[in-house]
Amino acid sequence: MQIVEMRARVILSVQRALLGEVSPALRGVTVGWDEKSIAIFCYFDGFISEEEREAMSCVETEVMADFPADIQIDLDIIQCDAPHEMKLLDVWVYRRRETLPKLTNMPIFKQFKFNGIFKQANANDEFTVDINNAVIYCYANGLVMLECNPITVREINEKIFIDVGEKYSYKQSEIVRSSEEQLPPEEDYAKKILRPFQFEGLEKVLIDHGYEGIYQIEGKTTEGWNVLAEVYKYNISISFSNNLLYKNIHKDAGKSFIGLSNLSIDYSPNIKKEESNLLEVTYGIVDLPIRVPFATSFLDSQAEISVKPIRIEEGKNLIDAVLNAEIKFKKLPVDEVINYEYENYYTWFNLILSFASGHTTESIYQLKTFKVEHEQNQIIEYWIGGNPKLKKRDIEVIQDLEDFISKIANEVNYDKFDKKGLGLALSWYQDSLSSDMNSVQFIFLCTALETLNYEHNKDVSNSVLPTRNYRRIKEKILRAFANILQEEKQLISSDNNISQEEKEKIISQVDIFNKILVKPFDQGDYNKIGNLRTSLQIMLDYYKVKYDDLFPKLEFIGARNKLIHNGYGGLDVEPGVYFTPKLKSLFIRTILSMLGYQGNYMEMEKVELEKKPKYNMYRPVCKGFPLS
Repeated sequence: MQIVEMRARVILSVQRALLGEVSPALRGVTVGWDEKSIAIFCYFDGFISEEEREAMSCVETEVMADFPADIQIDLDIIQCDAPHEMKLLDVWVYRRRETLPKLTNMPIFKQFKFNGIFKQANANDEFTVDINNAVIYCYANGLVMLECNPITVREINEKIFIDVGEKYSYKQSEIVRSSEEQLPPEEDYAKKILRPFQFEGLEKVLIDHGYEGIYQIEGKTTEGWNVLAEVYKYNISISFSNNLLYKNIHKDAGKSFIGLSNLSIDYSPNIKKEESNLLEVTYGIVDLPIRVPFATSFLDSQAEISVKPIRIEEGKNLIDAVLNAEIKFKKLPVDEVINYEYENYYTWFNLILSFASGHTTESIYQLKTFKVEHEQNQIIEYWIGGNPKLKKRDIEVIQDLEDFISKIANEVNYDKFDKKGLGLALSWYQDSLSSDMNSVQFIFLCTALETLNYEHNKDVSNSVLPTRNYRRIKEKILRAFANILQEEKQLISSDNNISQEEKEKIISQVDIFNKILVKPFDQGDYNKIGNLRTSLQIMLDYYKVKYDDLFPKLEFIGARNKLIHNGYGGLDVEPGVYFTPKLKSLFIRTILSMLGYQGNYMEMEKVELEKKPKYNMYRPVCKGFPLS
């Protein structure tokens, strides 16, 4: 027999104490516990009246009466106005039904009628929950929700409550109550929940720590399409209630929502699909400013990318990024599909589009189209789920995206974006937009440039001597060092003016000194030309990047070193004030040079004013590339 002891006692006690004390302003009650204490958080919407405080005080008193005096019980009354998130302790014992404003404000892009089951994703789950007459909504901001009736949601809540709890086995011992009331026979344990005193005298053995994995829904649409999706656990309010409390609820008494992620819809489940037969992949994109559709080839005309705008009425919630474009890839060569996949090319083109447009674009869904012999083309649809936010926008480097993509599309390949580090560098550049702190942006931009520098110079020989000659000289120098240090150890050992303890200490320090000498020789540091400044100059010169008008001597490296090693470089080298806008311009020029771009572009330029402000001011300026 498996039962839950402390968990059930705490939850049942609090729920019993709440009877008759719940006001409309009470949003939720959550509890947490250990062996010696119980914590209760009561969240209210708006001002908390004295009557409500008194009601919660009564709840605390009722709970205290259910437990021994040595268990500390604390109840906190917290104002947390809707729709702000309430902190969860261990479980919810009460949650007020609240609407989801994002759903009411955001247009629905697709919807599917669904029937299936709710189950554990990473276990052999024998106790699934049936889901009937539900609807899956895919919203234009990427949110994916399952709408079902409240009875189903409560059954799901109870399943989670039972699944995550620790399970124990109890065996009857010879100890019984003094009143001689006998415990139920062992075979009847599963049919009866023991009263608290009946736990005394039972041998308790932990047999299961509880389920800790994710949950998923699995089933079909009314059209017969296969559906599989993961469930956001935090979107489900865990509660405990007797089935008898809601069996008589009318089946149409409102709806409830559950958040989904990694939703897949297979439109032809009975037909096997091979990745090698993938014909095209379409990505739904948020926050990509495309006005007219366009298409161009890449990979030396072997593959094609097309981009088209999608017109959707935007919701009222301006913090949401909304679907406004689709990017389609097709005719990717078979060897490219196997080695690099469509996802890599989407990632690289998406980074380029984000860089050029100044918008941080994201994909919210994919449509994969497969070629199947003797059948029509088959489709699988994927929705990531979640809710992308509008992120900070930056300078619009390229205003004509169609012209830009058509000119550089063939440069989007494995050699440039993987081997030469262009993809990783653009990721760092995009991450620099995530912070409003200029110092953080400065460091991220430095990292982006150093990524390109590392990939460029790692295959370039910067050695002073050939490896064979260097090794021969290194061995002779290290042998000489070893002899000198050995002589020094002997001198220390024979010195009668210092104690034995002091001798041992100095000798150990000599060994440390030896390691310091040997390490740079082993790493080849003494056989390298220049430092970061020199290697960056080599890279910039190789790609013919004009930088003398920005940093004639790459002065930003000094600020970079002080900021990294000292934490702050002082006002004279403060990157947020002087270097960040120019460093961004240097990075833009480097990317455009690596892509072989020719045409107009935008970069930040210092504004010359008669009256000097405290800090330099910059503005976007249109220029022709490459610069003369």
